[in-house]
Amino acid sequence: MSKKMVEIALEFARRGYYVIPIAPDGKKPCINFADKPAMSSAQIVEHWGLHPNDMIALRTVNHFVIDVDKHNGVDGTKALDSIPKDLLPPTYTEFTPTGGIHFLYKKPENFSLKPLQMIGLFDGIDIKAHPNSYAIVAPSVSVKGKYVAGQPFKLTTAPLALIDYLQEIHDKKEQISGGTLRDGNSNDKFAATSWTGNLINELAASYEVGSRNDTIAYLTGKLLRTGADLDSIATLLEFVNKRFYREIGGRKVPAPLDERELSKTFNSILQRELSKNAKDGF
Repeated sequence: MSKKMVEIALEFARRGYYVIPIAPDGKKPCINFADKPAMSSAQIVEHWGLHPNDMIALRTVNHFVIDVDKHNGVDGTKALDSIPKDLLPPTYTEFTPTGGIHFLYKKPENFSLKPLQMIGLFDGIDIKAHPNSYAIVAPSVSVKGKYVAGQPFKLTTAPLALIDYLQEIHDKKEQISGGTLRDGNSNDKFAATSWTGNLINELAASYEVGSRNDTIAYLTGKLLRTGADLDSIATLLEFVNKRFYREIGGRKVPAPLDERELSKTFNSILQRELSKNAKDGF
């Protein structure tokens, strides 16, 4: 007889993982978990006792996830070859209902990946390492299907060479690189940069509800580093907020953060960046 979800959630908690319940009709957390301690055993028993079919997600506190998406025309599995195979030692992997893959690695000592949330590091591949980020784990079942474990749950510590490689790729994308965009009917040249193009793509993307706070935090930090006016940044973030959605009955339904939560996340990152760059300013 298969184990109940509450029993599996308790096993994860006993092994030191930060468990959060996720509604099976989407990827929305059922509790307010950001910056809070892990759920206690009593809280887990109480929650899954009332909601036995809720999915299980693990916050990326002591581990991180290489999230390979495959949905809505995006196929991140094609970009996996961008990561040298010798940097990806065997570890616990999962297959999502839409054909994506999650690679879970323990964070090594002196883990220093910055930022901790890298959306679109490769085409269709995100890196989730922020303590307030998370990934759904098997044997959760959503309206789209079941999450399937590739092997028994045992995480490998990521080699520092992998962390260095991911950081290098991120930093290269952040740098302004050469390149020109020429209109066929004009002699004018327009400077094009991979960093700017990537930022525009991220601002115009659509995001599922599960990543709202992390996405706003990540984009706030990135926009602040451009030196843009705070009012302009706030306007862009309001636009991004309108792009969050959840799928209901196969349709994308708008699911923005409320204005108070949006403002709270923005101000939190603003204060962090101001403190970090106090000497240089923006």
